[in-house]
Amino acid sequence: MYSSTNTTDNRYTINLAIRVFLAILTMAILAGTAGPVQATGLLFYALENGQVRGFDMVTGTDSISIPANAFFGSPPNPATGRNIAYDPVTDLLWYSADDNHVHSVVVGTLAAGPTISDINDAYYGAIRTIAIDRYVRRLYISNSNGNVEVYELITNTRMYTIPLSAFGAGEPNPGNRRRLAADAWGYLWFAASDGTFKEFNPIQHNPRFTGREIPVSQQSEPGAPGQQRAFVVVRWPTGEHHLYYATTEDIVQTANLDTLTNANHSFPLAWFLTWSNPGALRSLAIDPTWTPSGFPPAVPTGVAASDGLYLDMVEVTWNADPSYPIYWVYRRESGTSDWPWRSVCYNNGWYEDTYAVPGVTYDYTVQACNTWGCSDYGTQTDAGHRGIIAPPTGVTASQGTLYDRVLISWDAVSGANGYLVGRAPESGGVPTTEWVTETTYNDMNALPAGSFWEYWVYACTDPSSCSTSTGSVWGWIGTYIFIDGFESGDLSGWSSAQY
Repeated sequence: MYSSTNTTDNRYTINLAIRVFLAILTMAILAGTAGPVQATGLLFYALENGQVRGFDMVTGTDSISIPANAFFGSPPNPATGRNIAYDPVTDLLWYSADDNHVHSVVVGTLAAGPTISDINDAYYGAIRTIAIDRYVRRLYISNSNGNVEVYELITNTRMYTIPLSAFGAGEPNPGNRRRLAADAWGYLWFAASDGTFKEFNPIQHNPRFTGREIPVSQQSEPGAPGQQRAFVVVRWPTGEHHLYYATTEDIVQTANLDTLTNANHSFPLAWFLTWSNPGALRSLAIDPTWTPSGFPPAVPTGVAASDGLYLDMVEVTWNADPSYPIYWVYRRESGTSDWPWRSVCYNNGWYEDTYAVPGVTYDYTVQACNTWGCSDYGTQTDAGHRGIIAPPTGVTASQGTLYDRVLISWDAVSGANGYLVGRAPESGGVPTTEWVTETTYNDMNALPAGSFWEYWVYACTDPSSCSTSTGSVWGWIGTYIFIDGFESGDLSGWSSAQY
């Protein structure tokens, strides 16, 4: 994707062939010697002809090319010194330009983005250093006085200035040349004059060096080249915290910011599309959220749904693949063709469908998804249903033996968490239900005394998920005329009738 003003196609073809050969050779060497590799990301780098390119940090494959004409103005000289910083939240690559402003370009569309035009100091163009902290939404811009201007990235407005004195009395004034990088935890790192990388707290009221640094003894080329060494800091989604720096040998080395030591991993010159040796001044940026191109997953296999095994759900399982981060579980009533219901599941190989209606049989299927799309669904299905709890047995209701209530009782049901007792008067009216967790219910409102009431009981896992009802039983509250032995013929407690 070279413009007509760049190197000839023949030169590009020859260079590309050489680069591919070197990349294959280097990857073979790294396979046996390289240290641990962080999560897949994209490393942007400035190229001599004004382009910015990006390669897969695991494979070395070039995946992104931003042509020179996508940037404001003419390419800087040397173009590898164009300072860049990538914001994955907005997909903006911010860059210093030859008009002394800081511009941006949308990586995905190559459209021009916002511009910060109030730096208002001497003309330093594209070599002005910048850094982005994507989490706290800050853009740091060096100026010619050695200060650092802090901008808020939501409105792109200036917040405050970090003075030159905050970097320490031993640090000379490099103007806008001191390289910076943000670590996504609110801290800056800066390339120091003694060859170290130092952590810096950029808070407004007390900016200062924190005391943490990558010493020269933990770098591949101690002491070189001081404040202008290009580097970038990334905190990966998987937790690794790394600093990547360009070297005079034209490679990019890695340091571990959790241990402040060499991470024993490098990115070779063969991975950079380049015709000269830009060395330690090559500008860098990283997109830690980038993933390489690929294909949607295959249809998940082994889909199975439980058949009445659980009273409160249908359990759906399948053969999960750890490389697929998302699954969708689909459900339809058996005998239908559409899939009107689905629920998301995150890479565990099983799902509990607590929304299934007891007694209804459903078909289930599963769809796997990754960065590049989702698999088909419907070719691997299985039918399942919730178990149905049995209704209670042994239901009885007191029939006039108690003068203040009707006592309803029944046998406990395995798996029941409670019961619904239905009741209705013989004289008619709207039936009502009462939720109880015991196996008895005292109906104190079966009034008037002596009136007949109908009762039935459901066993339930919860008030909305119950068995079929029992048959009806009848009960009533006793009246006083039937108590104290009258019904058995014992009249000792009664006086004779008076007329």
